[in-house]
Amino acid sequence: MPPALKVSRGCAADASTRDRPSGLGAEHSPSRDETPDPRAGSYPSPHCSPARIVHLDGDPVWREVFGLALSVAMPRAHVYVARSTTQALELCRRFVPTVVVVELLIHGDDGFDFLRALAAWAQGPRVLAFTARRDDLILHRAQSGWLDGLIWKTTAAAAHLRIALPILGDGGRFFPSEVRERMAAFSAAPDAFFKIISPAEQELLPWFGRGLSDAEVAVLVGRKAGTIKWHRHEIMKKLGFSRAIELAFWAMEKGFCVSKLPLPPCLWG
Repeated sequence: MPPALKVSRGCAADASTRDRPSGLGAEHSPSRDETPDPRAGSYPSPHCSPARIVHLDGDPVWREVFGLALSVAMPRAHVYVARSTTQALELCRRFVPTVVVVELLIHGDDGFDFLRALAAWAQGPRVLAFTARRDDLILHRAQSGWLDGLIWKTTAAAAHLRIALPILGDGGRFFPSEVRERMAAFSAAPDAFFKIISPAEQELLPWFGRGLSDAEVAVLVGRKAGTIKWHRHEIMKKLGFSRAIELAFWAMEKGFCVSKLPLPPCLWG
């Protein structure tokens, strides 16, 4: 495992930013997406002490984009770079970051496993997803308290990061307009998965998406194979599927199952 990098001030892909920019426009107008949170009292403000940021991303190009944005937005921040979820958790334990910035598709693993580990702590950092994922699951979890911000890896990413980082460092939340629009459209859709599939059934979808048998899933989740078979049947009935392979493809499409060989970011829709 490569050693964790502490990014020092002054390097292009390194450390971080100045006071919050003025004239941020409508996207920075106070809203429920950018308001302070009660949890913020546990973390230092970037205006009174240097913020501590853990950045988890396996792509060196996007790490550089993040570093450049941070050097403009929060130049005094201390940045610790991780290339794996294990490394990121260790950095979080050691440095107790103000903000964690995470790619949710890291080395083919599901970044939500990392977020589950963070959520188990009594107090946790603000979480900004800086990711290529645009599936329904990430939209749902962004609205369900998993994330304090979501920025997609597009040509507008650097500008959004410069706005978002000081806001999250101060305990707020940030979702760009295109993300808010997608979340609203998803929530309003009559066939949104959370309106059809129960939370308990959703917990099984990652395993169904991998094409595992009822017996294999039963061993992994500690339940009886007959119970798993019944849940699979109920989900397929709700979705109008007659074959398990249809359910597997649907689970992958919605984001419940992340391929071990992910598509490159340029091919994400």
